[in-house]
Amino acid sequence: MAADESGGAAGDATPRCRNPRLHQQHDRAHRGTVHGPYIASKAAGEAFAESIGLEVTQFGIDTIIMVPGAFTQGTQHFAHTTAPAEPAVVAQYGDLAAAVAEIPARLEAIDIAHQGHTADVSSVGDALVDVLGQPRGSRPRRVIVDAQHKGVEDIEAIRTERQRAFFTALGIDRLIDLPDRP
Repeated sequence: MAADESGGAAGDATPRCRNPRLHQQHDRAHRGTVHGPYIASKAAGEAFAESIGLEVTQFGIDTIIMVPGAFTQGTQHFAHTTAPAEPAVVAQYGDLAAAVAEIPARLEAIDIAHQGHTADVSSVGDALVDVLGQPRGSRPRRVIVDAQHKGVEDIEAIRTERQRAFFTALGIDRLIDLPDRP
């Protein structure tokens, strides 16, 4: 196959790095990043969903942000996390890698202590079905599904109260509640 301008085979949509050494360094830098990029992407997604939700409320569009906790059943989340590939990097973290490896078992123990069984990701779908069954305008902006009972609901209640007070002071509290339908 002939190479195209991106360095990949002609007709291949996958870009290729022209310098194999740079590609290897890029791979090494990203291999084994465990939670930082994942957590940052979740926070960015939630902030984006929140801002869009506020913007479209004035048009009568109801939005819901699902906030799932950690799940060890029904997902391969923990199966795909890996430690850094470079031994020198692993050594810099001390015993943290061993502690991180214990998280799935510890989460399961917390789930069992709170509800008698491990949490399954299907509970997020069940919660979504329940909230969509509520009348328009009465649905919460966020639905928290947290089997570990980390107190996220308490934090959300304070955040919601403070946001409403601040938006009221700014004169834009109409962005929080759906307008009445004519």
